[in-house]
Amino acid sequence: MTDLRAQILLCAGYDGLDAVAPFEIFVGAGVAVRLVTLTGSEASIAGNHGLRTLIDGRLDPAADDLLVVPGGGWAGGRQGVR
Repeated sequence: MTDLRAQILLCAGYDGLDAVAPFEIFVGAGVAVRLVTLTGSEASIAGNHGLRTLIDGRLDPAADDLLVVPGGGWAGGRQGVR
């Protein structure tokens, strides 16, 4: 088990693979992971192919060691990270 902590910042239209793959790798390595949004007010958020993900809270840049920002929006949608 490691003492590292990570946040994965999700925006509407995020690419599911860009979020899920790092999540699984980090959890497998013993890293504590939080799924966050900028506001933290959403109960869940939808990716670019409809994957709905539960949110743990609001982004806190000072709280963790690693920040992952998944891409998205490339499947013809207007939402996502560009």
